[in-house]
Amino acid sequence: MAFQDNDSLWAAIKKTLPASTPSTPSDFPPPVEDLDLTRLASALASLDPDDEDEKTWAVYRIAPLANAARQRPELHDLLYELACRYSSGQLKGGRARTWTQKTELGAARRGIIGGTWSRFLKSNRTGRVVQVASIYFHALRAGWTPPEVADDHQELGGPDTRGDGEHRG
Repeated sequence: MAFQDNDSLWAAIKKTLPASTPSTPSDFPPPVEDLDLTRLASALASLDPDDEDEKTWAVYRIAPLANAARQRPELHDLLYELACRYSSGQLKGGRARTWTQKTELGAARRGIIGGTWSRFLKSNRTGRVVQVASIYFHALRAGWTPPEVADDHQELGGPDTRGDGEHRG
């Protein structure tokens, strides 16, 4: 999915978010109480942890999940599991090389995810923090189509987006 400008990207992002989402990017982030873990897992599955440097992995994947867990403590364990499954490559159906092999920081992510998670979870930073919307942003840039958008497209008789090779129209 290619985007001509930020407005078209924002329009695509808005389709992935709950109806209560603010109407402009400056009003971001959407409320965490509307967090949809299935959609979030789908977005993360479109991203490859092996294609990310350590800063991207920590700041744009782990931090948003930990920030959401801080705001929604009842989801802490599920969000941490999602972070581990993403980082290990399980969401993509395999094993990420960076999960078991040393990265640029000198350690495999399997050994540092707990500390990275804890650092962001316990952060007392004020002001703007990276939210789960950044995961949707990067997933859309990577070609992710939100599940309900793909379903709507199929109902309209569009080309196959489910990967089974059948045209529904």
